[in-house]
Amino acid sequence: MAVQLAQNMGARVFAIASGDDGVAKLRNFSVGAIVDGRKDDVLLAARKVKSLDQFWSFKSTH
Repeated sequence: MAVQLAQNMGARVFAIASGDDGVAKLRNFSVGAIVDGRKDDVLLAARKVKSLDQFWSFKSTH
């Protein structure tokens, strides 16, 4: 839902998924950049995205 809302507002979406299933679901939404948080270096991938205006990183304490 957040991806669709952001796209409807005109945002280019950089999404972090958890595993192959999550990556596949995000591809269905035509997300511009998808990173598998279980396999890939998220910060490195974010740095490679040109004109990334904002980047938020949330870490769970659970």
